[in-house]
Amino acid sequence: MHRLRQDLLFALRAFARKPSFTLLAAAMLSLGIGTTTAIFSVVNAVVLRPLAYDDPEELFIIGALRDGKIQAFSAPEFVRLREESRGFERVATAIETSLNLVGEDDPVRVEGARISADLLPVLGVEPILGRNLQPSEERSGSDHVVLLSHASWERRFGGDPGILGHQVTLNGRSHTVIAVLPEGFSYPSKEVDLYVPVAFSEDELSSPGGHFLGAVGRLAPGVDADSAIAEADAIVHRAVASFTEHRAPHGATALPLQAWILRTHRSGLLILAASVGLVLMIACANVANLLLVRAAERRREIAVRTALGAGRLRLVRQLLTESLLLAVVGGVGGLLIALWGVDLVVRLSPPDVPRIETVAVDWTVLAFASAISLTAGVLFGLFPSLQASRSRVESALHNASRGEVGGRDARSRRWLVAFEVALALMLLVGAGLTLRSFWILGQEDPGFDPDRVLTARMVLPDSRYAEGPAQVEFADRLLEEVRALPGVRSASFVSPMPMTSVLYRISIRVPGREPPAEAQPLASNWRAVSLGYFSTMGIPLLAGRDFEEGDWKPATEGRSVIVVNETFARNVFRGEDALGKLVQIGYNEIVCEVVGVVGDVRHADLATEAGEEVYTLFAATPLSEINLAVAAIRDGDPLSLAPLLREAVWRVDPDQPIFGVQAMPELVRASVASRRFVMILIGAFALVALVLAALGIYGVVSYSVVQRTREIGVRVALGARGGEVLKLVLGQGLATAALGATGGLAGALLMSRFLESQLYGISATDVRTYAATAAVLLLVAAAATAFPAFRASRLDPITALRHE
Repeated sequence: MHRLRQDLLFALRAFARKPSFTLLAAAMLSLGIGTTTAIFSVVNAVVLRPLAYDDPEELFIIGALRDGKIQAFSAPEFVRLREESRGFERVATAIETSLNLVGEDDPVRVEGARISADLLPVLGVEPILGRNLQPSEERSGSDHVVLLSHASWERRFGGDPGILGHQVTLNGRSHTVIAVLPEGFSYPSKEVDLYVPVAFSEDELSSPGGHFLGAVGRLAPGVDADSAIAEADAIVHRAVASFTEHRAPHGATALPLQAWILRTHRSGLLILAASVGLVLMIACANVANLLLVRAAERRREIAVRTALGAGRLRLVRQLLTESLLLAVVGGVGGLLIALWGVDLVVRLSPPDVPRIETVAVDWTVLAFASAISLTAGVLFGLFPSLQASRSRVESALHNASRGEVGGRDARSRRWLVAFEVALALMLLVGAGLTLRSFWILGQEDPGFDPDRVLTARMVLPDSRYAEGPAQVEFADRLLEEVRALPGVRSASFVSPMPMTSVLYRISIRVPGREPPAEAQPLASNWRAVSLGYFSTMGIPLLAGRDFEEGDWKPATEGRSVIVVNETFARNVFRGEDALGKLVQIGYNEIVCEVVGVVGDVRHADLATEAGEEVYTLFAATPLSEINLAVAAIRDGDPLSLAPLLREAVWRVDPDQPIFGVQAMPELVRASVASRRFVMILIGAFALVALVLAALGIYGVVSYSVVQRTREIGVRVALGARGGEVLKLVLGQGLATAALGATGGLAGALLMSRFLESQLYGISATDVRTYAATAAVLLLVAAAATAFPAFRASRLDPITALRHE
């Protein structure tokens, strides 16, 4: 303990003698440790931390397996799975929905979920007030009960402990509050405020074609996952075989719940964690270089201590103590940076990242920061300590007396800088690829004109709009009000909303063209639109005509009409003229005539190409969910129209909430938010890495010039010109950078496959990106080398030779 105290005091005195060195090294370490800790905080909260349910490893998402993809079940399939499964102890469902809440203030739309009575037992959750759902409450007419999330209970009802039995009006019907759920519980997403029973209708239970249900199950005791999945697959196969409408079989599969929740963002977050790890390694290499320089400057001191009897182990321990103390200082600074960085990363992250709101610097993060600081101290301190303690006493005293240091230490420093350059180039390549990918994505045509378009969403409650005619009447009256607003050029409805990743699928059949017996039945994306939708959104009409007023009649009163997109016409009719062709849609196989072909629209997001799309007229196929009201204005900001739009809705129905009011360009940008998040952070890390690498090159070349002052003076005295000296020094720096760049390109090629999930329209081995980033790095290296090289070229030989 006494010796440790001596080492610490000696280290503090050594740092105090060189404050500039201490500040520079601590700043580099703080930056590396801080950014790493901030990203670890996010990865820990989102990816590593187990779900807040009982035995979360036993929870699985179960879905129908079609075309190799996990998709939704129909109600009959889900019911059969729930009743017959033994491998899964319980099977439940939760369907996100929106609910109209009418109370003391203006009507509002709240996010909710329709859940089965088994959901809370499956997840191992107990209400903090009240009781769980009963199976009898899944029947229509007995389902007028509601469970409140903890956040909703506090926000909307002031945390009233007497809330049980309170009446809440949802979708025009009174519901009784029967429970308040625990704080932090949210399923299937964090936006859910209210939970109501799933209450399947008779139509849903008898229709094998409406695939809208996901399932979550808990493994039965003693049953392994493979056995439970195989049993579920067999149950669904039997269920599908009993539905004569289906001509193709499909089964079921399952994924761990945590893997399913993270499926969209896991790869991006792990890429960021790897990237910030490279930044930390670069920072450590830079500090190791500084310590090598410092050790070279202290060689005489170390030689004297060795001559006085200090053993090599004693010297290594002293130097390593200095490194660890420096790492502790860097760790404290890094923690301060992490506190700011966590908040910044959370603000930049897309809103749909699961559990992002739980990210915080907690004891786990503190332990990580401490461990990484000490590990970094050993990593960057051990090699310089061993190098310094290995020197011979005689040569060290002789070289120090002449002011010469170099040899093995100089080579070590150059190799460290080459290592930094290699890591920096790997990050630059990643940043370049994601930046080019995002730029290419931004140039994609969504298939419509988003400018000056305002969007809004409404869901009509069954209590007043259960029948199609009532829905059509509301839509017509609202469109009349909106089109009369000042500044509105046109207004239309569409359902579902573009750029929200929501897709409605509908079965289709071309008369006389039956698919093979084992093939999946044909299906298409489906959207219901009002008159004038295509012109309102700027979707081009390629052939035929748009919907007209006479097309409004229900399909039961005669042949209906549809408009299809270009991909549908090409794939379904195989090069034939689509106009006039007949198509049977839905499980009722309504016969429709194709009257128009429109351009493809990227409805899901900019990165997802348009699929086959069928448009029906809203008046012929009304929906309670009017997912998008579109108002195209002539001039100005579309959001300026929002208050007038709300007033127009309330003039038609004062109890109808309107929500999701956004300008269409915002929806387009939100559709690529996840890619933008990864691009910004990788770009920031690459910039930090580039600066650190440039500092490393500058430091090595500058110190090399100091080392070679006598040599340069002799060269100048013998007639060497300034340009020759400049070329000599520049060559040293650029040779080191070129060596590192070669290794960095090889490393980037090996790591490129991990970036593929974040790229669009560009290969992970794009030659132009690799060449451009290597050129940028070499230019920065040349700039970092130019300053000390210019100083060397202007060296006065008389001054230089005085070093003798």
